[in-house]
Amino acid sequence: MQGKKLSIALIILVISAVFFAVFGVVGIRYLTGLFMLVLPFIILFHKFGLDTDEVIVSGIFTGLVLFPLLVWYFNWVVSSLTATIFVVFGLLLAVAFMVPSRRENI
Repeated sequence: MQGKKLSIALIILVISAVFFAVFGVVGIRYLTGLFMLVLPFIILFHKFGLDTDEVIVSGIFTGLVLFPLLVWYFNWVVSSLTATIFVVFGLLLAVAFMVPSRRENI
């Protein structure tokens, strides 16, 4: 398990370095935004006991669809786009942590 975490951290570090080398600071900002899109849904789907591949793929596609939709709707209430992004991210993280886990092997 420790080796798996180390390899995932190394892969993330290499991807971040490549994005920084090619795109500069904009590449790191892009990866941070993509991480904000996907993280709440990965946490949420992980609680349902899905395999890692299913969690990642479902999290990416759901995050790319629902996060911008929720930001667009909440932007009508909160008039600042940046504030709306952080509000939606916080709400999705709160929902992801509040949903009870349905995994069998915990």
